[in-house]
Amino acid sequence: MNEVTVTISMDTNNTINSSKGNPGGDLNEIIVNIKDSGNGIDTKLLPRLFSIYTFKDGSGGTGLGLYVCKKIVESHGGRIWAKNNDDGNGATFSFSLPVKQHRG
Repeated sequence: MNEVTVTISMDTNNTINSSKGNPGGDLNEIIVNIKDSGNGIDTKLLPRLFSIYTFKDGSGGTGLGLYVCKKIVESHGGRIWAKNNDDGNGATFSFSLPVKQHRG
């Protein structure tokens, strides 16, 4: 049995909040990445991964967990996504949250 590793990292990114009509540098986002070295995500499941009750061939699925995560992140103005790692080992789940800049 191969050992699966999990790495959590965080970064910041200057963004444009065009959905609120506020282009420019007032909004940064924090991006959190959770990367594992497991089997990855079935490519047929990826487009539906954050949907409510997504199942893979009737053998179980994501249920409510990732759907609830998506709703929480989006309610705070963030984004959430997942992708298989470029090296073919595992997947990375990421989410971003906006951060207002304090000027004083």
